[in-house]
Amino acid sequence: MTQYARILTIAIALVLAAIPAASHASAGEDYDLDGAAELAMNGLDDFRAEFDDPPLPRDADLAQVTQVWVERAANGEDDPVDVDEVPNADRAWGSVHRKIVSRQPSSVDDGAYGLGYNADVPRGAPGLDGQGAAVAVRDFNEHQVEIFVAHVVRISHDGAPDPEPEPSEPQQQPPLRVYEANPTAAAVALARATWPSRESAGHAVLSRDDVFADSLAGSPLAADGPILFTNRDTLDPVTSAFLEEWFAAGSTVYLLGGEAALSSTVEQAVVDLGLVPVRLAGPGRIETALAVAEHVVDLYGTPDRVAITRADDWADSIAVAAYAAETRMPVVLTGTDDAPESVVDFVAASGARPVVLGGAAAVSDATAAQFGAHDRVAGATRDETALAVANDLWGLDSGGVAELFVIDGDMPNGWAWGLAAAARQASRDAALVMIRGEHIPSSTAGTAEHCIRVTILGDYTVIPEVMDSMFTQAC
Repeated sequence: MTQYARILTIAIALVLAAIPAASHASAGEDYDLDGAAELAMNGLDDFRAEFDDPPLPRDADLAQVTQVWVERAANGEDDPVDVDEVPNADRAWGSVHRKIVSRQPSSVDDGAYGLGYNADVPRGAPGLDGQGAAVAVRDFNEHQVEIFVAHVVRISHDGAPDPEPEPSEPQQQPPLRVYEANPTAAAVALARATWPSRESAGHAVLSRDDVFADSLAGSPLAADGPILFTNRDTLDPVTSAFLEEWFAAGSTVYLLGGEAALSSTVEQAVVDLGLVPVRLAGPGRIETALAVAEHVVDLYGTPDRVAITRADDWADSIAVAAYAAETRMPVVLTGTDDAPESVVDFVAASGARPVVLGGAAAVSDATAAQFGAHDRVAGATRDETALAVANDLWGLDSGGVAELFVIDGDMPNGWAWGLAAAARQASRDAALVMIRGEHIPSSTAGTAEHCIRVTILGDYTVIPEVMDSMFTQAC
């Protein structure tokens, strides 16, 4: 390859999430988006300068490819490498790097520079005829921003083989964290991240914030809209503000449970926002879950599986919520020692494979047998059952999980944290695991071998700061 000048100009795509710009000021000092992008590009140049081969030339097509990649990655799209509409990009390949950092300008600058510097795509080498790069910086939450750096190379037209990427040193990968003090606020924050623009969610699911059963049954509806929380008597102001801002007039809001769960005052408050409440309810939690399950079948069609969980405790079932959202799997409730006939009849009529959550202490063998042939997903403890869900349903050991979300399984409202994240987990192929107070059980600790991203649910008042270092991995 002949000598070329260093890159003079590469287009930079700056993609901002649909969060009000005023939120930048909440950190006390704005960060410099252009400066962060420039530092990332300097990092890429420094990376190249360490090698004898000269930098690759500027290539307009490849610069356009990198813009497409970074825009799609920054918008959370599954396949940022799909660049068919970009001219001459049929043999382009490379990588997109992402990092979450503090809003402080120095953190943004250092993060962008580090991503540019540590790019793992090949340096200039024979057989490559171009390389481009782009950077995006956008809001992640009140405390952090999200940085993307994309790099792309293309094989030259002389048919040279793809070079092997240079091996890279393991990088310290700290966990992400949802910095909220309660599940109601976390549900709204995660909903904004999952559906980042107004009217992008198909509906909302509203549930009470003090009892798990109705929310768990509603988890399949999180396939197309967030699960949000309120108290029984009045519509929570944080939830109300989000509904008003994010949903167009006439949008559906599912109310889970009867008026003992969500009062007529809550229902009227939804109407007053210009939204349409649709109440899914029965005389008790088992009947409400059945009403929701029937609606899920009407909405999404015949399921492959139906989840069967105990009606009086959430410990063995909460981990299945995101999988139910991902697969539109109905969730029904049963007693530990006997299944209501109506629930047995629903499962039989659905033709779906029953999946019993938890061991015999949660749903007895005799009760499970009422549903005929079935699968059981269980562990000896609640954290082991969560791991069993990750393995048996998500396929953690076979690469089916892209991320892990962490809740405190010993908190009385741990169920609400798990359900607040169900839609976000489903959108990211993320399984749920548990800590127990300030202890990481061996079941959860063992997931570190997979070296995948970890998101902790709750600020430092919910899950202690020490967990940040305990979940940091060298990958």
